[in-house]
Amino acid sequence: MTRDAALAASPRVRIETPSLSGSISLKGARIDDLSLLKYRETVDPNSPPIVLLAPSGSPHPFYAEFGWSAPSGASVKLPDSDTLWQQQGSGTLSVGRPVTLVYDNGEGLQFHRTIAVDDKCLFTLKDEVINKGASPVTLYPFALISRHGTPQTHGLYILHEGLIGVFGEKGLQEETYANIEKQKAISFTATNVWLGITDQYWAATLLPDTKTQVQAKFSTGTIGNNIKTYQSDYLGPAQTIAPGAAVTADGRLFAGAKEVSVVDGYDQQLALNKFDRLIDWGAFYFVYKPMFLVIDFFFRLVHNYGIAILLFTVLAQLFFFPLANKTYVAVAKSRTVRPLGMNEHVNPILRGLYIVILILVQGSLLKVLFVTVEMRQAPFLGWIDDLSVPDPTNVFDLFGLIPFDPRTVPVLGSFLHLGIWPAIMCVTIWALIKLNRAPADPTQKVIFNWMPIIVGYGVGGFAAGLVIFRACHSSLSLLHQSLMIHRYGAKVQLLDALKSTLPKPTLSRSLADFLRTLQARGGRALMNVPISIRSLRWIRRASRIAFWVSAVFLLIVGMSGLEAVVLAVTAVLALVIYLIALRLGQTFASREFAAALASATPEGNRPIILFLRSFGIARSSLGARFIVELGYIVRYGITIGFAALVGDTVGFVDRRYEVEENLDNAIGLNAMFVAIGDRLASYGAAKITVKEEDWQKTFYLLTNASQLIFMMPGPSASLLWELSQIVQSRSLLEKTVFIMPRGGKFALVRTWQMVSDMAAELGVNLPPYVSEGCYFRLGEDGHTSETFALEPFTRALGKFVRSPSYTGVIDLAEVLKLA
Repeated sequence: MTRDAALAASPRVRIETPSLSGSISLKGARIDDLSLLKYRETVDPNSPPIVLLAPSGSPHPFYAEFGWSAPSGASVKLPDSDTLWQQQGSGTLSVGRPVTLVYDNGEGLQFHRTIAVDDKCLFTLKDEVINKGASPVTLYPFALISRHGTPQTHGLYILHEGLIGVFGEKGLQEETYANIEKQKAISFTATNVWLGITDQYWAATLLPDTKTQVQAKFSTGTIGNNIKTYQSDYLGPAQTIAPGAAVTADGRLFAGAKEVSVVDGYDQQLALNKFDRLIDWGAFYFVYKPMFLVIDFFFRLVHNYGIAILLFTVLAQLFFFPLANKTYVAVAKSRTVRPLGMNEHVNPILRGLYIVILILVQGSLLKVLFVTVEMRQAPFLGWIDDLSVPDPTNVFDLFGLIPFDPRTVPVLGSFLHLGIWPAIMCVTIWALIKLNRAPADPTQKVIFNWMPIIVGYGVGGFAAGLVIFRACHSSLSLLHQSLMIHRYGAKVQLLDALKSTLPKPTLSRSLADFLRTLQARGGRALMNVPISIRSLRWIRRASRIAFWVSAVFLLIVGMSGLEAVVLAVTAVLALVIYLIALRLGQTFASREFAAALASATPEGNRPIILFLRSFGIARSSLGARFIVELGYIVRYGITIGFAALVGDTVGFVDRRYEVEENLDNAIGLNAMFVAIGDRLASYGAAKITVKEEDWQKTFYLLTNASQLIFMMPGPSASLLWELSQIVQSRSLLEKTVFIMPRGGKFALVRTWQMVSDMAAELGVNLPPYVSEGCYFRLGEDGHTSETFALEPFTRALGKFVRSPSYTGVIDLAEVLKLA
């Protein structure tokens, strides 16, 4: 039957207070009809109030019942759920006006129940039994809260919904509906107890006398048409009523919204046992609750929780200032060094501490927004009328101007929702990314370019209050970092980044530049690259784009559903195609160079750039590379997750840098980038294999024919011999750039130290190892003369060989000017 029909099935006593409206059923004397007047179903103030309790027979029964129980085997007629009580006098139950219900069992026992209610949500009951019979009677007072049917829950780890209680020294006990169904019943015997059933914002709990030991229980069962029931109840100690005597039992019922001030007030006023845990503050109670109290303090000043969150953000930023400042100062100092200088990087311990604290704060804010009823339907400014739910606007329907829901579009609908505040946050994340140097690795470039969108979509589904905090925090971080960069004399490049993002001025200008480039190159360089190598490079580029676009959208849509399966398969196939094209391109380039080497002019039509490296430092394989590339999805997923939580990207750039592969990407179409060795040893340069007795002759041939030599010193005897030949020849030394590989692992540090010791015996002093790696050059005295950061120099070299002025001769001085 309907709720109204169920209410009309029995006579009732009205309940009217400033906070509550409802009634008590005289049939069973149940408190089973209660609405919360201060809380509405929607943000519309004219919408119906929240219904908390409902009578048996209605669609969702939820009620409290108090009474007496006889010992097992005793035949005492006691009031039950079908007993019809009488009201003494008349009137409504309201603040300061209790009501009394009476029942006579006709066998010498009279029952009186006085019910009072305060101005919030606490009912106080006093049950009295008078024995007018000739024999003593023993009874046990009891109380229960029962719910019929399994309610819809959020099913989230951060929120408990179900049966709850604190049982003396056993402390807080929480059981979900699913858990209690498995265990059927859980019993507790304790003093200083409270127990009940809780929802996200509302609860009904029993508060027995704190000094009385009770037998409490959580249980489940079924009634009617296999409808599940859930119950929290307690049984008090036995009371024997002598003839002509009377006994009383006190009971209390909390039924209402879990307002922090109200719950805390009852906890202190009634000396309850951790009643404030009725609100699910979780394991980090000592963080979550103080955070709410701070925000609530600001709310009492400004009377708006949204503005209170902004003030809290400023306070949090001040709290983070010492840690954040050290991070930003390190980044700012690195920007003041000349472009090819060594970077000063963020202390990982400080950065890690900053991230942990910031994640804890933002997780705490999310918890506060989700579990506190004060945040429910709390407005901000403009269109935000509920800070606890996502931003309701959508840029894809022009904020409601287009009369349809883009989310209903097949396939693409899940991508077509982005609110205004998430969009604002995207802009702040983009600005933070552009404020820092772009990563040289193409993979990282793709991810960091897409990161603002991914973060916007990922966080857009969270509570608007959290997104506002994130946007404000990111803006303050942007301001802080910009001031640090400016303070240390570097240029804040946001405007330049914005200009580079916009389209080029005209098509005719770009076409003219392209034609001039082709004219300057004439018949050399790119025009002389075999079509097979050019095609494979285009395939590599296309498959790389397909891989990361699929991976990016996979991170947006999540890891479930048909869309996720299609994107995952696309990403894997694109990766396989990329690696095959990479290996085939290397093979074809090796054949091209072998043919040129066998001709009368080894340099062929393109200049030769030689790469000498240690097999002990640079090794790779197709299978290992496949695993590494797939692992990037997970790694960058975690990176994006942290960036989404933290709100800025400093320190999230992956430090991995494959020198050989990046050099090949920069110069491979404009020079013959070659190395001596096994083609399976590494990716990038074309490999030629020579016999042991011929390698020194080949070394001389290639070094003399090369425009530029890159050398990664290693501990092998052959590489040390090659190093000795280079440092003894002024002509070779002038065109050699040495490489310190990036890493920082202990094994690599130890290897570099061993190489340095060996090189010292040749009169060569290699620079001390730094985890960021670098390019460096040696003077004729064997000491380091210059050092260059890896990424800027590689980019500069690529720009030089692609420029119209490039004629096949590499001038290091000109390369450095482009860096």
